[in-house]
Amino acid sequence: MKVKRGEKCFCCNRYYSRYLACDGLVYKNSRVLLVKRKTGNREGGNWALPGGFISWNETAPQAALREVWEETGVKGKIIKLLGVYSDPQRDGMQNVAAVFLIRPLKEKDRIDKQEVEEKQWFDKDSLPQNIAFDHKQILKEFFEKED
Repeated sequence: MKVKRGEKCFCCNRYYSRYLACDGLVYKNSRVLLVKRKTGNREGGNWALPGGFISWNETAPQAALREVWEETGVKGKIIKLLGVYSDPQRDGMQNVAAVFLIRPLKEKDRIDKQEVEEKQWFDKDSLPQNIAFDHKQILKEFFEKED
């Protein structure tokens, strides 16, 4: 579904807004943690950075850490903001993403089975081909700066 400017939601009749997603690029030992999105979700079956929408009364860094924990079982620490991605073409809903570099501190063997099929660590030379949204570009930019 692609939303056009000025279009109203079919459920609530409000105008669509551009929402903020907060993603975590979890990086350890030259590898990044990706999640395979559950079939049925947007971009289902594709790999992505763990993340999701900011909740009421939470900061963007708090949202990124929460989403990483919920989806992957990784507790982490924000190292820095990697960037804000707002290209209207980045996804069909024109969501804006704040992407944070996260250093993992603890990892439990768990995933959010409602949203995620699996999690896996990848190095820059073994990234999967089917990466959701604009996360392939975000990873490319990150690894170029790391070299």
